Amino acid sequence: MNIHQTSHKAHGIGQVLVTVDEQGSVDGRIAPVAGMIWVCMLAYQIFIAHQLLHHPIYQILCITGICIAGIVSALLWVSMHMRAGVKHVYENHKSSALRISPEVRRGVARYIHRTLLWYMVILIVACGCALLRAHVVHSESSHDPVAHSMTQGASTAQIVFQTQTVTASFRHGFDCMMRVSAQYVAINGVHEPSHAAIQVFAQGSLCSATLGQQVLAQGRLHASSFPAGFGSQEIPWFDVRQPITVLADSSHLNQARQRIYEAFIQQTRLLDAQSAVLIPGITMGLLGNNAILAQAPTSPEIDRSYAKSLQRIFTDAGIVHLMAVSGGHVVILLALWLQLCRTAQLPAWITWIIIGHALVGLRLIMMPVASLDRALMMAALAQTARCIGRPSSSISSFSWSIVLLLFAQPQLCVDLGFALSCTSVGAILAWSNRLTHALHMVMPRTIAATLAVTLSAQFATTPITALINPQYALWAPLANILITPVIAIATICGILGLCTAWCIPVFAHCILVVCSWCCSWITSVARVCTQLPGNIIPLPSEVGGAGIILLIQILIVSVIKYCTAQLKTRIVHRFHAGHAQHRSMLTPWQRVQLWIAETRLML
Repeated sequence: MNIHQTSHKAHGIGQVLVTVDEQGSVDGRIAPVAGMIWVCMLAYQIFIAHQLLHHPIYQILCITGICIAGIVSALLWVSMHMRAGVKHVYENHKSSALRISPEVRRGVARYIHRTLLWYMVILIVACGCALLRAHVVHSESSHDPVAHSMTQGASTAQIVFQTQTVTASFRHGFDCMMRVSAQYVAINGVHEPSHAAIQVFAQGSLCSATLGQQVLAQGRLHASSFPAGFGSQEIPWFDVRQPITVLADSSHLNQARQRIYEAFIQQTRLLDAQSAVLIPGITMGLLGNNAILAQAPTSPEIDRSYAKSLQRIFTDAGIVHLMAVSGGHVVILLALWLQLCRTAQLPAWITWIIIGHALVGLRLIMMPVASLDRALMMAALAQTARCIGRPSSSISSFSWSIVLLLFAQPQLCVDLGFALSCTSVGAILAWSNRLTHALHMVMPRTIAATLAVTLSAQFATTPITALINPQYALWAPLANILITPVIAIATICGILGLCTAWCIPVFAHCILVVCSWCCSWITSVARVCTQLPGNIIPLPSEVGGAGIILLIQILIVSVIKYCTAQLKTRIVHRFHAGHAQHRSMLTPWQRVQLWIAETRLML
C-alpha cells in the first residue's frame, strides 16, 4: 500500500471515528463508569454493611457476581451504541461521494475492539476503587465510639458538636432537632474523637443556639426508635434536656447566614398561612412550619395540621418535589447569571468566577441536601468545561458529579432521595429531547417540552417512588404543565426575598407578595388535580413491588422500541417503493403525499 492509499485510508477511518466519538452535548462515555461505581457500592452496602447474608464467602460471591454482571452489561451497552453510531455513518455515506472501503471498515472494527478492551480495564479499576472506598468508610464508621456504644444499648454521653439549622421536632417532649456530626464523645468517662452522624433532639437552650456554634451537650444516646429500612441509614438519637456549654462562638459567616435565614422566615410569616408554609419550602427546601426562630421566639406560629394537609395535597397531586431544593434552583439561577454575563460580554474566566461565587452562595443559604450538592457540582463542572474551551456535555457533567459524590460519601448509594434525584435528572437528559420531538407532532413545542420532562422523570422514578410512597399520581403531568409558567417566577422571587429580607425588608415583602400569588396558583392546581377522577393509583410496596414495576417498564420500553423500528422500516420501504429519488429531489406535491403516508402509518 503506497503513501497516498495509506493517507486516504487513515482519513476515511478518522472521519468515521470523529463522527462516532464526538457527540457534543450527548457525550455519555463516563455514564457506564458512574453506573458501575454505584452498583458496586450498593452491592457492598447491601451484603456487607446491612448483613443481608451472614456468611463471608456468600457475601464475596454475590458482590463478585453483581460486579461481573454490571461490567458485562456496561460493555454490551457501549458496544451497542458504538456499533449503532458506525452503522449510522455507513448508511449516511451510501449515497455520497465518499466510499467506505473494506480496509476502513476493518480499521473501525479494530478501533471498536480496542475501545471495548480499554473500557473493560477502566470498569474493573473503577469497580475495585469503589469497593475499596466503601470498605474504608464502613470500617471507619463501624469502629467509631458512637457505633460501638450502640451495640451495648442506650447510655449517657457527652458530645461535642457544631450546631446546624434548627428545625421543629416530630417527637413529643422535645422542641427542636438537628442533624450534626460529632467531634468528640465521652462515654463512661472515656473521651474519644468521633465523626458519626447524630440526630439531636433538644429542648431549652440548644434550640436558641446560633448556627455554627461549638457546644458541649450531655444527654441520652440511644438507637433510633424507627428501624432503618432499605434506603435509610441507622442514625443514633441523642436526647438533650439539660443546658449546654458553648465552647466556641460561631463565625461571622454563620452569624450572617442565621440573620438572613431568620429575617426571611419572619417576612414569610407576615403573609397568609399558605404562603408561610410554601415559600420557604420552594425557596430553600424547608417548610415554614418546621422553621424555628432562635432570635425571634415571639413570631407567629403556623398550624401544624394545616401544613400537613397542604403537604398531603401536594403529594397526591404529584408535585411534592416543589417543597424541596432541587436542580431546578440551580438551573434557573445559572441561566439568569449566564444571560447577564453574556449581555455584559464578559470574558469566559470572569464568567466562571461569577458563576462559582453564585453557586457557593446558593449552597450556603439552602438546606444541605445531597441532590443540591449534585446539581451544584454538575453546574460547576459544565461551567469549567466552557471556561477552558471544552464542549459542555450535560450527561458527562452529570455522571462526573455522581462519581465524585459517591466517592466522597459512599452511603449515598442507598439514599433513596439521592437516587430519586439522580434518576429523574438522568431520565430527563436521556429521553426528554426525543420525547419532545415525538410530542411536537401533535401539540405546541412548549407544552411538548414540559410534558416530556415530566413524563421522563415520572416514568424513571416510579420504581423508587414505590419504595417511598407506594402510589402514582395519574394527573401529575397535567399539574406540572399548569404550574410550569409560575415556578421560575416563584423561585426567583423567593431567592430575592431571601437575599434582601435582612437589609431591605420592605422590598423583600413586596417580592414575597408576588411569590405568594404564584403559591396560590400552585395550590389551586394541586387541589383541582387531587379531585379529578382516578388521580391516585396504588402501587405495590417494598422491593418486590419495585421489581415488578421495573419489569413492566422494561417490557413497555421494549415494545415501544420494537414498534418504532417496525414503523421506520415500513416508512423506508414505502418511500423506496414509491419514490426512487432522494427526499430533497421530490416535488412539493410528492412531499405532501409522503407526509400524509407517514402520518397515517404513525397513527
